[in-house]
Amino acid sequence: NNFFKLGLFSQASMMYSEALELQPENAVLYCNRAMAYLKQDMAHEALEDSQRSLDIDSSVGNIKAFWRKSQSLYDLDRFAESEDVADEGLALQPGNQHLNRVR
Repeated sequence: NNFFKLGLFSQASMMYSEALELQPENAVLYCNRAMAYLKQDMAHEALEDSQRSLDIDSSVGNIKAFWRKSQSLYDLDRFAESEDVADEGLALQPGNQHLNRVR
């Protein structure tokens, strides 16, 4: 997280990857790496990680993964899918400002 906070997104991605080798079922790590990928304009990779995160935990506690998946799809010009994912997240947490912005 320190690399991410410093804006060192490539290094953050590598650190999340190393952590995932130790904890491959950690939804938060996938979600965090997805954000680092989004910051590097790597939407395909972000989409894959956000989906992995949601496969592990699709509860309201992992609402950020819905936003990151929706944003990834939007960045890939898959607008209808992006809106569908935003709607899934909003069903869990109505009024989420990140998901409302993507919508």
